[in-house]
Amino acid sequence: MAEVLKPPANLEAEQQLLGAIMLDNSHYWQVATFLKPEDFYVEIHEDMFSNMGKLIQAGKQANPITLIPTMPERIGKLTAKQYTLGLFKDRTAAINIEDYAKTISDLNARRRLIQASEETIYEANTAAIDVTAAEIVNHADSRMTEVRNTLLVDELHNQHIDDITAANLQRMYDIRAGNAPEMPSTGYRDLDDHIGGYVRQRFYVLGGRPGSGKTALAAASMRKVVRQKKSDGGHFGAMYFSLEVPERDIWSRLIAAECATSHTPLEYRKIQSAKFLTSYEVEVVERYANALRKFPIRICDKAALTIAEIEAEARAEKQRMEKLGQSLDVIFIDYMQIIQASGKYKGQKVNEIGEISTGCLNMARRLDVAVVATAQLSRAVESREDKRPIMPDLRESGQIEQDANSIIFLYRPAYYDRRLLDQTPEDKKQEIAEEIEARKNDLWLLVEKARDGMPGKVKTYCEIGLNRIDSAF
Repeated sequence: MAEVLKPPANLEAEQQLLGAIMLDNSHYWQVATFLKPEDFYVEIHEDMFSNMGKLIQAGKQANPITLIPTMPERIGKLTAKQYTLGLFKDRTAAINIEDYAKTISDLNARRRLIQASEETIYEANTAAIDVTAAEIVNHADSRMTEVRNTLLVDELHNQHIDDITAANLQRMYDIRAGNAPEMPSTGYRDLDDHIGGYVRQRFYVLGGRPGSGKTALAAASMRKVVRQKKSDGGHFGAMYFSLEVPERDIWSRLIAAECATSHTPLEYRKIQSAKFLTSYEVEVVERYANALRKFPIRICDKAALTIAEIEAEARAEKQRMEKLGQSLDVIFIDYMQIIQASGKYKGQKVNEIGEISTGCLNMARRLDVAVVATAQLSRAVESREDKRPIMPDLRESGQIEQDANSIIFLYRPAYYDRRLLDQTPEDKKQEIAEEIEARKNDLWLLVEKARDGMPGKVKTYCEIGLNRIDSAF
């Protein structure tokens, strides 16, 4: 008969830690940065740690007197008073607080790992016949990514100034000697001047209203990224998550951008439909499509992905590229607000977007890549006379504004000019029409936040139909 294993837990560590915090509330701050209530195995311990945190953070004392009223009358055979006072007996020395907290957190990660494995086994045994093994593996990867996200911060992120100084001086020497990891340009020199290019472990947001050119800019920038050569002769690698439109739409945009400045420019919608292409135009598409094959680009158009699933897909692609001697340098996500929430904050839209935003930043750090995500702006833009976006227009902007290293808003006057002409008196139409004609290809990139650079605005030349966005002439 198979042995029934108990879930990994250390009840004594949980009891000792709670008793030590009740004795001296300052111990709470030693562990609060990484230990969470859900890390505790015993439910009453989870509740006690949570209530302690609420009291201490409010500037109040967390001790048996203040905690007992928050507890059930009985805990097993003991009263709440007996159980709480019992936690003081043989309490741990303060020096062991962090060790116990790390043990509690690690054991919870193990329990989550067991749960993820059991869910994978169940899915492998019961999934419908049309669910492939590859899909089950992807689901397993996303579960493991969620577990990985709960692990303690590596000790290297808490270093003495001597170690930090040595590492950063070496980084400076490497950069000067040309030995530092290379990073791609955004493809727009003036934008690079403001945000420093696509820097590894950074999170960038491209915000705009529908029709402003977010997808066009993301696809055009990706094309410019992968066309750049590294010092070893290879190209920077990119992955594009298209959560709203199928991969053929992104492919059509890339081909349109490839042939935009040729003798035969083609709109991406015409390429996508293919119905009205002439034989010669088909040859043009084939030529540019074959040229595009050599670049390290991966497009994923799965719908309803969570941020954990996106990271799992990206991690697998990064490993695949590395086996081929390539690198994954930039991840594009189009767009943030339709990433599936995990369910942790079900119905709380602000918290859901915050979870996704923080997930994008953490993914950039863990995978050592730049993450570029498009984001939808609110309708508030439409109600103002000045249609240029501002930070409050970013939906659920609080956490996004905090997490993003750079926030770039798109403003395309031509999007609004049609309405402007309709509202113009007849005697002014000619004058306004000339102004509209002069700016019909303007796309402004408004850098509202640049943690590694400086805010400002960048003018680009844009032909949306050709998916062409270039530096302004």
